[in-house]
Formats: sequence, structure tokens, C-alpha cells
Amino acid sequence: MIARRGIVLALGAGAIAPVELLAQSATLRRIGMLGWSTPESEGERVTILADALAKLGWKEGVNVMFDVTWAQGDAARFRQLATALAVRKPALVVVSRDTEAKIAFPLLGTVPILFASGFDPVGLGLVKSLARPGGTVTGVSTQLRELSVKRLELLKETLPHLTKVGALFRTGDANASHWLSVTVREGKARGIQVISAPIGRREDLVPASESMAKQGAGAVLNIADGLFFETRQELADLSIKYKMASIGGVSQFADTGSMLSYAPDLLAAWRQLAGFLDRVLKGARPAEIPVEQVNVYELVINLKTAGALGIKVPQSLLLQATRVIE
Repeated sequence: MIARRGIVLALGAGAIAPVELLAQSATLRRIGMLGWSTPESEGERVTILADALAKLGWKEGVNVMFDVTWAQGDAARFRQLATALAVRKPALVVVSRDTEAKIAFPLLGTVPILFASGFDPVGLGLVKSLARPGGTVTGVSTQLRELSVKRLELLKETLPHLTKVGALFRTGDANASHWLSVTVREGKARGIQVISAPIGRREDLVPASESMAKQGAGAVLNIADGLFFETRQELADLSIKYKMASIGGVSQFADTGSMLSYAPDLLAAWRQLAGFLDRVLKGARPAEIPVEQVNVYELVINLKTAGALGIKVPQSLLLQATRVIE
């Protein structure tokens, strides 16, 4: 565990792996891991995957080596890292999301790419179908429509008179337009107007929140993205300031102050992904490995935030919760 964490942190600042990783032993299979964000925000996922892989017989320093780099949320840096990784000839490459797989795909040639969270791999052109990917990319996917429906229903159950919801997304996110159209459609079916709120950087959060509030949004949700994950405390504080109930895309949002979170258990998804790595390392082609749906979801409720907003969470919702923060 200590050695693995050491690798995760050692490569956090460098754009290219250190010299000692460049001479790959003939007995070790190189597992490339392209982190979009930072080891502080996503490093635990790498450790979870490595531990799950070890249980399948693939152990660091014995028959595999981990080549981990971090893009710090910079798309240009991510491309640089992917290009450099291709030169080091990994057996496969792991990314967090299908949008990152989309960026890495043209830079990695025939190297298999596995993603831990995919919103729309078919729409992005990464796979021909979930059942038969047909290329070099596969992984674990979430159900975008079902997630949007469930989050809107949870907000409506908490706030029966809710009529407007703000929808935060990062400009440039390849999944954003699909997510927004699904959310708008599903909101309309439930009598909820969805207010689009695109942002490009952290500094846009305050004016975006103020704008949503002025337009009458009683709640706010966001698409899963590294920018929102790293600013989740600020997002929670702004939702309280502007009296908007918030629902986050991963459980950590509720931990840091969002009123609700409903999301796939991402750590479970990374454990699930280990099975994909095992099959590819044993010779299976991604083209023939079906994309799997995330199999564990969590509902977390933060009663402290609900109290600060003057909202009484109904008992029916509390009974559905995986965890309640009091």
C-alpha cells in the first residue's frame, strides 16, 4: 500500500514519468493511468483499483507496474501526458471518465483504454454499442437518463412546490450537452424548468449562482466534473447563501455541505473496473468486453444543510438514504 501511494504522489507534479519508470522490466506489464485532476482529489481511486487488481493476482512490482500521471484539470496537459505515455508502450491505459477516453483515444493508437465512469460512450463514438464496443475502448458506465430522473425526483420529493432548477456544467465538457438536454426533457415532464448555467472556471461559480437565484431557481444540480468536485465546498456554501437546495454528483458533495447527493459509488466502480483490467492483461480485446453499468448507488442526505435552508426532509426520503449526516 505504501509503495503504491508513493507512486501516485510521486507523479503528481511531473508531466512525464521519472527516469526509473522508463526502463520497463520485461516481466512487468505497464498500467498507464491518466488522472484528470490531482492525486489529492482522485488518488484514492487509484489505490482502490490497485488493491482490487492485486486480489486478482496482478501485483505491483511482481507482474505489473503503475505509471500514474496527473493533468491538474488542464486539457492541454492531459494531451501531453497521453502522448508521452504512448511512447512508454503501456499494456493498457485507465482514465476516470469517457470524456477523458475521448481525448486520449487519438493519441494512444491501439492501446486499450478503460474508463471507470462513462455517461455516453456510444454518443461520444468510443464504442459501437454497450454490448459490443468494437474498438479499443470499454469500461464502466452510469445511466445518464436514470441519474437525471432520480435526482430531479429526489428534489421534487423534498420540495413539492419546486418549479425551477439550476443546471451547472463546465463549458467544453463533451457530455454536457447530452446531460443538459436529458435534464431539460425530464424536468419538463415533472413540471420543472431547468435553468442552464455554464461556467468555464472557478471564478464563474459566484456569478452563476447569483444568476440562477435571480431567475428563481429553488435548487441546483451539476454534471460530474473535476472542477465541481474540487469546488464542492464553495458550491455548498453558495447554495446555502442563495437559498437553493443542492444535489451533488458524488457522495462527497453531501459530506462537504450539499443537501443531497445521489450518485454511483465511484470507489465501487473502480473495484468493478479491476475485472476489465484483468481480462485485458490476460489477452481479451476491449472490442469484445461489454460496457457494464455501475452496480452500486448511494443517496446521502445532509440534515445540517437542510436545516440551514429551512427545509424539512420528508421521512420517505430518509428511509431511502444510504447515509444521513446530522
